[in-house]
Amino acid sequence: MNSEEIKKDNKLSFRKFIVIIIVSMLIGGFIGFFSAMAGDTAAPDKIAAALNRGFAACMPYGIPAAAVVLLTPAYILYRRAKKMLAAWDGEDEAHAEHIDHTLNDSLFISSFLTPILFLFLSASIVYSDTLPGALFLVPGELLIAEMLLSMLTRRVIDQVRLMNPEKKGSFYDMKFQKKWLDSCDENERRQVGEASFFAYRTTLLACIILWAVLLFAGIIFHISILPTLVVTVILTVLSSSYFIACRKEGRK
Repeated sequence: MNSEEIKKDNKLSFRKFIVIIIVSMLIGGFIGFFSAMAGDTAAPDKIAAALNRGFAACMPYGIPAAAVVLLTPAYILYRRAKKMLAAWDGEDEAHAEHIDHTLNDSLFISSFLTPILFLFLSASIVYSDTLPGALFLVPGELLIAEMLLSMLTRRVIDQVRLMNPEKKGSFYDMKFQKKWLDSCDENERRQVGEASFFAYRTTLLACIILWAVLLFAGIIFHISILPTLVVTVILTVLSSSYFIACRKEGRK
């Protein structure tokens, strides 16, 4: 590609880029104007009070409910995959792919549990004045839920290793992820790379959207700069770690 082609591509893309920037500024100004108006009313205080009451009411029951809702279907999928693996003849690729998808679905569903657990752990500290007993109850619930999650994850990984003997690494090993990646073939590494890049782009977009939401929340609810600072730190770590990893891989 020569310099003229590069200039042509930049010229075409620049026009779209400017239009997007202008439209975004207009939308942001529109939302910001009405956010400032909303911030001068009693609505933000009512919304905040309703959220506080909701979290305080469901806090002691949030972790058990989340564990039941998420771990139950995940465990059912694991059991289904285990039965299918026991009936597998070791040659049917379609059957093996079905088992793999079922195990992945089990891990996917259970992966939502940990963020929810930490959310309710934080809530137990914030609302400890409202429900003092929850400050001791919630950590115990969290420990039990995490143990159940770990047991399920370990069993799913064991099933994957039974189906793929070349896979290495124990779930309890602190270097499990590295050993697992090292045991993957070229095609699996490519899938991991594509998935990682997709996760990077998705998280980058999520951080930008979250920053905008917190910006307007600061106008409406008068929250501090701390939440925005946390998002900024996450965004910085995400971007820097991605480019450092790319440079490191490029030197190999």
